[in-house]
Amino acid sequence: MRLISLTLSLLLVFGCNHNLPAPVYERSPSFDRRVPDAYEVQVGDSLYAIAWRYQLNVNSIAEFNDLKPPYLLRPGKILRLKISRPEPPQKKMTVTNNVNKGITRAVVDKKTKNDAAFWSKPVKSEPTQKFGKTSSGVDYMLSDGEKIRASSSGVVVYAGTGLRGYISLVIIKHDSDWLSAYGMNLPYSVAEGDQVLSGESIAVNKSPENLTGKFHFEVRYKGRPIDPVPLFGRKIQPP
Repeated sequence: MRLISLTLSLLLVFGCNHNLPAPVYERSPSFDRRVPDAYEVQVGDSLYAIAWRYQLNVNSIAEFNDLKPPYLLRPGKILRLKISRPEPPQKKMTVTNNVNKGITRAVVDKKTKNDAAFWSKPVKSEPTQKFGKTSSGVDYMLSDGEKIRASSSGVVVYAGTGLRGYISLVIIKHDSDWLSAYGMNLPYSVAEGDQVLSGESIAVNKSPENLTGKFHFEVRYKGRPIDPVPLFGRKIQPP
């Protein structure tokens, strides 16, 4: 009798909870890496966001589709993504001093080699998940009030929430080859087109805005993910 009563009790419990939602598991940012032959532009898309999603070189997509800066896209436009032609020649970046404004800005230059730009850590915390097969970047667990900073000088080319896997995402272009991205559960303090300096704050971790404290950081070279940790303290140059 006890066994029967226990069985009926278990059935009653599970029967009453059949409408409970399935458990939700937190996952690191991940994407479908398969590159389609063509992509239809959606509202809110940018060329940098599309290139980031499929790990492609922005310059190659632009050349292959005959796009010119500032790469304005209209919803419904079809972009060819299967790139077979050689990549276009790449420009290099130099950091020059703007005397009129009294500040240093990152600018693109065709002839001058960049001897001053270095990579720096975007946060003070140490990584909790390393770069590897399951992650195209590194994850951090931030302390309350910790600032997220630009890893090197550059221009903000994407600031929004339109990419899967990120609640908020900021992408900074450092030169024609290098991009860095900052994925977070926080509002950011920069906008597309802003020029930022190395070490400049782009967001601040505050509770309860970022309940998990997680922060995801990536670096791409010509669209290819690069482990950012060995870059810290080094010049911006081909890997």
